[in-house]
Amino acid sequence: MEQQVQRAGDEYAKTRGREFPWEGFADAILPWVLDDAATLKLSSFAAEAATLNELQLLRRLPDDSWRFRHERIRDQFVVHAFLGKNAQRQYTLASERRVLAIYRILPEKLYNKQTQVPRDSVDTVYEWLAAQSAASDAFLPAFRYFYLGMADIGLHPQEVHAHGSPSDATAG
Repeated sequence: MEQQVQRAGDEYAKTRGREFPWEGFADAILPWVLDDAATLKLSSFAAEAATLNELQLLRRLPDDSWRFRHERIRDQFVVHAFLGKNAQRQYTLASERRVLAIYRILPEKLYNKQTQVPRDSVDTVYEWLAAQSAASDAFLPAFRYFYLGMADIGLHPQEVHAHGSPSDATAG
């Protein structure tokens, strides 16, 4: 799914001569997600919508509104509304059920080899979510696993959940 979305960004840049406006587009569709609306108006993002439509990620409806082909595709775009200058949304919208799936994508966006977001920043989001109980017991270990790169030391989400932290797991 992420590869299709990245391909859309690449195609947009190639045909339009500028980078896809990830954050602006995400900010435009976030209210639609939060309102649980059936369709989306994208008049200020016509070029972006056209590119996504050509790649079959977005469907144009007869009334000139739009709908994502799948919620998982939509979430790959919406996650950008939780990054950069809007990072506070990671906290303010954590209990909003309509965007809970975003927290499954955030780890890969926040911490990867390219961005090098400090692990302590990422851990802060995890700890805050855990304290707020905004996510299920099964979700939090997976979240921590991806955020903190547990795979590097051979731990899997189930082990992180069982042991609490990598230091706990390796000490025992």
